[in-house]
Amino acid sequence: RESCSFAEPTDQVLLHLISSQKPQLLPDGVICLSDDLENQLLLHYDTEQWKAESEHITVTDESLTRVWGDSLYRIQFKLRHVVQQGDWVFRMIEK
Repeated sequence: RESCSFAEPTDQVLLHLISSQKPQLLPDGVICLSDDLENQLLLHYDTEQWKAESEHITVTDESLTRVWGDSLYRIQFKLRHVVQQGDWVFRMIEK
């Protein structure tokens, strides 16, 4: 759950998640993260409120690559509408 209140109305609200697994942006507001053992995490969000995108990040720092590998993914949620306050729910379901 994410809640906020702004002094002025804005549509410049961005939320970010970082994952070591490549996200699959599925229809109907679902993002699937899967590992090599076929464990899955499904992230549900409201597509009327949020636009989701993902970006690949190449990890070059040796101390980070030992833990995370050579790739990370930034999942960005951008608010679709102007708000002055908000209360949003993101659900994660492990499969």
